[in-house]
Amino acid sequence: VSGVASGTVSVTGVVNTVIMTQQTKAYINDNAKVTVSGDISILADSNNKLTCWVGAASFAGTVAVGASVNTIKLENKVTAGIGNSVTINQANSNDVSNLTIIATAKDDIFTMVAGIVASGGVSVSASANTILNTTTVATTIGTGSSINLNGSLYVKAFHDLVMDLNLGTASVGAYVGIG
Repeated sequence: VSGVASGTVSVTGVVNTVIMTQQTKAYINDNAKVTVSGDISILADSNNKLTCWVGAASFAGTVAVGASVNTIKLENKVTAGIGNSVTINQANSNDVSNLTIIATAKDDIFTMVAGIVASGGVSVSASANTILNTTTVATTIGTGSSINLNGSLYVKAFHDLVMDLNLGTASVGAYVGIG
């Protein structure tokens, strides 16, 4: 947040940049031999909450200029699975064993980007809000893997994206107001 005031000319600007890169994995590695007596769960979960407030205010007697810019780049990779050539067997053939593989991602993004300028002459303001979200959510069972269970297999990949993006600008000038 930035603000300026002057008797003649005032110029203000705010630039906010968020770059978030993350990787979440839950995995049984390649060539593993697993014996189970009960249920097995492979769960990868990512939960992101981003809140950005960006604002600029400029007040002057003659010319006022203001700009607010927000950029968010979210690179999130969530993977749950079984590698290549994995063998999963039950310890006892009379048991019931269930295999669950779930990868989930939730991205909750709130932004408020605003600018206000006022002058006795010319006022110019601008606001920009850019969101780049390249979230990838995947569940995998590798090639050559063998799953021998007396139960069920449940596989799910899910991405929940919630965005509340707010953008505004106001320009007041006795002669010219651009925004």
